[in-house]
Amino acid sequence: MGLKDWLTKKAMARLPDHRAIVQAHLGAEDEVRGHAFGYPVAYERGGRHGPNKLLSKAIDTATNAVQQGRHVGGPADGIAASLPLDSQAQTMLVLSARTFSGWTFGVMNNDEEPEQAFRVPRSDVRSIERTGKTRQGGTIEIRITFADGSFVDWQVLDQEMMCVGFWEAAEALASPTA
Repeated sequence: MGLKDWLTKKAMARLPDHRAIVQAHLGAEDEVRGHAFGYPVAYERGGRHGPNKLLSKAIDTATNAVQQGRHVGGPADGIAASLPLDSQAQTMLVLSARTFSGWTFGVMNNDEEPEQAFRVPRSDVRSIERTGKTRQGGTIEIRITFADGSFVDWQVLDQEMMCVGFWEAAEALASPTA
């Protein structure tokens, strides 16, 4: 166990049991199979401050357009386009028996009551695959593809406790018995 994993484990030990809290919200019929914490790659940039707010806003708008063009695709009314692109708090991506959902536990991941960011039927998720790229801080870039042909890229943490059973649940998506 490296220093980063050790620090993550120490920090997570003081946090609520995220998985149990989400499981209570989903109910017994929608058992959590795996989860990972992360952010959308094409998160909405904005809110910069400085002497030239107009220039900052123009740069953010252009950056958002480029990033979303690369990392969110498919029909304009597709599932991927309906997912939030918030970067203020990590989102816990949850693959469960019936759904794929996202939950936020506040900026420090310590809220006892999460906000549901999204929920789609698991049958609408075609695949979750690693893109082979890593992002800032060593997060792993993944592509989530939906039944309507849309896709969205996320960056997820792959440390112990931040990613539990997620890859196994993602692999099971390809199985007709999943």
